[in-house]
Amino acid sequence: MRIDHHGKRNLVRAGAGNESRALASAMRRLVTEKLLDGKQAQGVWGEFPVYLFRGFVGRVLSGAIVSEAPPRGRQTGSPAGVGRSGRATHDTEPLLTRGLLTPTEALLAPRVAIDREELPLRRSLISQIIKQLSTAGKLKAIRPLANRDGCVNTIATLIGELQRAGKTPAEFRKVVEEREEEAATEAQRPGEGTKGKPRTTGGRRALSSPRSQIDFDREVALIYSAYVEALDRFGLTDEDADQLRALQILSGEVAGRSVSLPWLEQVDLLVLDGFFDFTPVQGEILRRLIPAIPNTIVNLNHDERNEEIFQPFRSTIEHLESIAAFDTKIDNEIAPVQGDLASLRQRLFNSADGRATNDSKNAGAHLRVRPEGRHTGLPLQNITLLECGDRETEIRSIAKEIKALVLNEGYQLSDIGLVVRERSAYADTILRVCAGESIPCNLERRVEAVHVPAVRACGKLFQLLKEPAREDFRNPKAGDIAHLLKTDYFRVSPEDLAALTEDFEKKYASMLAEGVSKGSTESKLRNALGIGRWSPDILENVIAYVGAELRIDAWVARAQLLIGALPSAEAARELIAGKDGAEDDSASTDADPPPDEAPVIEKRKKPVPAPPAALAWTAMVLRHLQRLITELPEEGEAEELRVAIALLLDRFDFANQVRKPFRRSATTPDIPRAALDIRGLEGVRRAIAAAVRSFKYAGEIVSEARAAAPSLTVGLLPRITLASFVDEVERCLRSQVLSVRRNGRRRLPAARLARLALSARGARTSEEIRRRAGRHLDRHAAERRTLFLSSRVSRDRTAFPDQTSGAQRWQRISRVLLS
Repeated sequence: MRIDHHGKRNLVRAGAGNESRALASAMRRLVTEKLLDGKQAQGVWGEFPVYLFRGFVGRVLSGAIVSEAPPRGRQTGSPAGVGRSGRATHDTEPLLTRGLLTPTEALLAPRVAIDREELPLRRSLISQIIKQLSTAGKLKAIRPLANRDGCVNTIATLIGELQRAGKTPAEFRKVVEEREEEAATEAQRPGEGTKGKPRTTGGRRALSSPRSQIDFDREVALIYSAYVEALDRFGLTDEDADQLRALQILSGEVAGRSVSLPWLEQVDLLVLDGFFDFTPVQGEILRRLIPAIPNTIVNLNHDERNEEIFQPFRSTIEHLESIAAFDTKIDNEIAPVQGDLASLRQRLFNSADGRATNDSKNAGAHLRVRPEGRHTGLPLQNITLLECGDRETEIRSIAKEIKALVLNEGYQLSDIGLVVRERSAYADTILRVCAGESIPCNLERRVEAVHVPAVRACGKLFQLLKEPAREDFRNPKAGDIAHLLKTDYFRVSPEDLAALTEDFEKKYASMLAEGVSKGSTESKLRNALGIGRWSPDILENVIAYVGAELRIDAWVARAQLLIGALPSAEAARELIAGKDGAEDDSASTDADPPPDEAPVIEKRKKPVPAPPAALAWTAMVLRHLQRLITELPEEGEAEELRVAIALLLDRFDFANQVRKPFRRSATTPDIPRAALDIRGLEGVRRAIAAAVRSFKYAGEIVSEARAAAPSLTVGLLPRITLASFVDEVERCLRSQVLSVRRNGRRRLPAARLARLALSARGARTSEEIRRRAGRHLDRHAAERRTLFLSSRVSRDRTAFPDQTSGAQRWQRISRVLLS
């Protein structure tokens, strides 16, 4: 179906919102292969005007020109050749000044997106606006929920819905006021009594009376207004705000200033292809865009034989017809479909066709959704039903079908697509199975930043910094410190380790000399006890020996007692053995002999005593780490807290530990995980920087909303608690979603080609290699792990002349496959 609005200069293609990179990539291929085919259109000079809707919004924002006082429309007495906005057209403007801005004009200032991985600021900014408005006494209904993550997420989502609905803060506030007036009018009607009014007691709201919906709406409007003011003042934006600003630009006014789009005046033809089910703000953009362009073509899918399946398009057509008068043209040209899929075009979801059919048996045959199996002998050309018990089995069966299509039937991987009901439910399984089967897959995997191993380890440190009791913060549990060290992302920095070693030599060097036994040296003992070097396993064992549940002060006190009471490991061993022996003797005299049928209870293993030198060294390390944590300020300005946390991470050597797998000394590094950890490290840094901005921006906006009253704290920056700052850092981390394997491509590993060597050696052409590979895979059907995917091997014998040996031939094939 084609809807024409009464050409041919520019083309605009718009798609639904929230498009993925895969859709953009497919559109680029369509443009280069179909539109720029070298015949109908050999190329364009400059930008090719084909956009998804998000790209079109970006084009509007980047090309808008703001003027202090531009003429609106054609002015009286203006010469011919003036454009629709009052500017000279492209053809009538002088060549030397064409495209140049006048002194009263300027491009619309670009803004920084705060809902991207590079700057995850949006939710944190909304959170701080809510909390600071609540502290200032501006929020009454939302105040009890201001510190809840659910409240922040709900309001952030609601603000996005308002932006997608095309409502500015002023418009939403007006709607709330109208609803409030309606509620007050209904409450004053005769016979209504006090319905709709809150019950009061002594001039105050009754404790049992909940807040009305109007109270929440009024405060949401206040939060929305403060958020938009922050965006405007500090040059920020998000995806939904961009669409709302594009709507204002097309309306001709932004923030009280006139704005124009000179490039849009040159557009004679607008084409909307496959675009339906748009949001309210997108509909309003089209309402202003379509009348501004002389000709419009809308392409929608339609089939007169099955109109019921295209009912969602009806509302789109009605909306477009309300904008301008359209002529409807129906094109009956359809793409051919063969086999059992042919009947679906007319019968799928067509309940009217089923009711009109008298032959119920024939109708059932057309509407069946469970085709017969491949071994029933019935002709099925296009449909194969695979019944699987779980997702793993399902995806593995599909992977085998893909291999069969590529190897046996000559399909290309680019010809095969996999469609699932829910992407998130299948993504991990698809990636894992395709990696195991060596099938290249362009599915982009998304990982939340908080699930990156390095960020998870950092989260354990943040939990220590958020201890509700200050005493617990200054005196953490020894076991919590041990858990940090065991993550292998935290350690004592080399500089601090050298200082601790020097301090140990001054205080406890005699313990090492006393612990040296025959056949050993002091250096060997020092290395075995982990003294002077970093050994988290030894530290963890010593911490567990003294008591992991103890807090550091109590742990060090007990360790000092053990050092004084047990000057050597032999003394500790004798004490433990003597105590256990005495208990065994007393138990054997008092207890009756167990019957023969009684189960044998294994005795608990005796703890391995820690030498006094190891106790002293571990105590020094724990004291050092405790001092690093307690040196953090309890409260301060946002920038002070950022510097303090960054210094703490440096003293814990966090960044160097993350980069450790990339050093030459690393053994068998896990490069994919290490690369993900590097991105997690950058995510932590971005989150800390974004948290500072959220406090700063919200503080400036809310400070102006406070009541004007004399105060000793006017002009002073607010003091922020460490726990509040860490909360915002974690919220910024949760807002980040990292894309793994951005290009979505994998090369065929060289190790996967080894199994093909026997079957392909001596082959001359790709057809012969393919046949031998197929026979090889048939013989090893239970262990299909090899796939021959090269389309770059020549199909004629000239690629491998007769004088080429088998070994040379295989080397050439390998080079082609790996290139």
